Amino acid sequence: MKLLIVEDSKPVSKRLQHAFGRLPALETEIADTLRQALERFRLCQPQLVLLDIELPDGNGIELLQTIKRERPATWVLMFSNHEIYRQRCKAEGADYFFDKSGEFEVLACIVQSLAEANS
Repeated sequence: MKLLIVEDSKPVSKRLQHAFGRLPALETEIADTLRQALERFRLCQPQLVLLDIELPDGNGIELLQTIKRERPATWVLMFSNHEIYRQRCKAEGADYFFDKSGEFEVLACIVQSLAEANS
């Protein structure tokens, strides 16, 4: 299963890549801008996208909308410090929303479950 991680914080993206790199069922790509993420999404066609909201060149909710419009079966997991976006992300089609400050372990479990179910 292909996973695209869209995260502009290098420490956070490294932590995510380290956590998911150990899962043999996952092939991981990283993007740190909205533009880069859109290019990689269209090129790599991941089944799973882990998406931050605040990116240097735009809002991850825009990419969520594009993903769900172009490939609605793609699992999109929003990962943000901004809890205020939870309901909006769900309304826009996000499959999950995780708070960076306290839900990393739950996120890791969900990603692992999705990867194992789709391998």
